[in-house]
Amino acid sequence: MNIPNVLMRLTSRYMANCMKLHPKDNVATMMARVLPDELCDIVDTEHCKIGQVCALDKVKFGHKIALADIPPNGDVIKLGAIIGKASQAILTGTHIHVHNVYSIEGSAHQSNAAQKEERS
Repeated sequence: MNIPNVLMRLTSRYMANCMKLHPKDNVATMMARVLPDELCDIVDTEHCKIGQVCALDKVKFGHKIALADIPPNGDVIKLGAIIGKASQAILTGTHIHVHNVYSIEGSAHQSNAAQKEERS
């Protein structure tokens, strides 16, 4: 393996960033794919580094990663709003998706969809 490839692997291992969109959020959105045990810099919406999280799972670009432990039935918060509940205990660094989160009836997203449907 040549030196540039080694440097690329080492650099990418610690540069996979995720963005926390609101101060109350307990999840961040991945800005690049991350693999287990990779250290991710957490940035805010101004792209200022505000912390780090170690990924426990492979997380695809655009998916969410837990920034804190979330207990079963605990709130999953993105953009400062509850977007679902944990269907199981979720550890910091875990991939957040439909396998460990369920939607809640009457959520803002569902309410907006219902309002649009009523107007149609």
